[in-house]
Amino acid sequence: MKPGTYFILFILAFMSFQSFAQDYDSLVVENAQWQVIWTPDSPHSWPDKTGWLLRGDTVINGTQYKKLYHRQFHDPNNNFIDQEYLCSFLREDVTERKVYHLDPDIDWCMSGCYYPDQEYLLFDFSVQVGDTSYICMLTQYWPLDVLREITQDSMFGEIRNVFHYAMANAPLIEGIGSGAGLMEPTIMYTGSGYYFLFDYCRGTDAECGVSFVKVDENSLKNDFSIYPNPASDVMGINFADKPCLKENAKILINDVFGRCLRTIEFQDGDLVIDVSDLQAGIYLACISVDNQIISSKKLFISR
Repeated sequence: MKPGTYFILFILAFMSFQSFAQDYDSLVVENAQWQVIWTPDSPHSWPDKTGWLLRGDTVINGTQYKKLYHRQFHDPNNNFIDQEYLCSFLREDVTERKVYHLDPDIDWCMSGCYYPDQEYLLFDFSVQVGDTSYICMLTQYWPLDVLREITQDSMFGEIRNVFHYAMANAPLIEGIGSGAGLMEPTIMYTGSGYYFLFDYCRGTDAECGVSFVKVDENSLKNDFSIYPNPASDVMGINFADKPCLKENAKILINDVFGRCLRTIEFQDGDLVIDVSDLQAGIYLACISVDNQIISSKKLFISR
C-alpha cells in the first residue's frame, strides 16, 4: 500500500473519531419520558413507580425552559398513570453539555436538589476522568465527587456515554440523567430504599406504552360499579349516570401492563360481560370517551 494511502486512511479515521467525540445526546427534548421504580429495603414498605415527562415550553424571566411533569403510576406492575402535575422546569446548554433545573418551590414536588426559586446546575456531561464534580446531584450531601471512568454502554436502544463517579450508587447517563432516573438521588443510603430507572422513552404516551387515566374532577357523573368483584365467569357494570356518556363511549378491559384485552360498546342498561376466558388476576375496567380513559376501577378475576 502506498504511503499516501496510509495518510488518507489516518485522516479519515481521525475525522471519524472527532465526529464521534463531538456527538452529544441532548437530554431536554420534547416528549422524553422516564419510569422510575423505588424499591424499599424494609419489609414493611412496598415498591412504588413514578415518572417524569418533558412536554411543552415556557419562558421565565426571559429564559426558555421545557416543562417538567411528575407522574404517579397506579401500580409498579402496570403502565397506568393516576396523577400528573407540573413540577418544575429544565433547560440545556447543548454547546456546554450542561442541564439546568429551575425549582419553583412547589411543596408537593420535591425533586432534584432543594434550591427554591433558583436555577442550578443539574447535570454536567462535559467532565473528563479525574475531574471534580460540582453538580448538586452528587455534592448536596457529600464532599465533591470525582469522575473515575467514562464508558459507552447500550441503554434503551442507544450506545450512550456513562459517567461513573467514586461515591455515587447510580452512574450519570448522557441524554437520560442517571441510572436512578432523572431527578432522583444518585447517592442512596441503607434505610432509604433504592431508585432505578425502569424505562426511558421519547414519544407520545401511546408510543411509550403508557396511559394517563383522566378523571373528571368537577363531577362524578362518569362513575360506575362492577359486580360481582371478584368475578369468575361473568361480570356486570352499572353506571351511576348513563346519560352523561357520549354515544362513542366504550368499556375497556385492560391488563396491568396497559394492554387492551376487550372492547365493549356502550349500551343502555347494565352491561354483562363474559370474562370466563381471563386468567385469575387483577385487571382494569375503564371507561373510554374519544379514545381517552376518563375513569377506571380494579377488576379481580378468581378461579
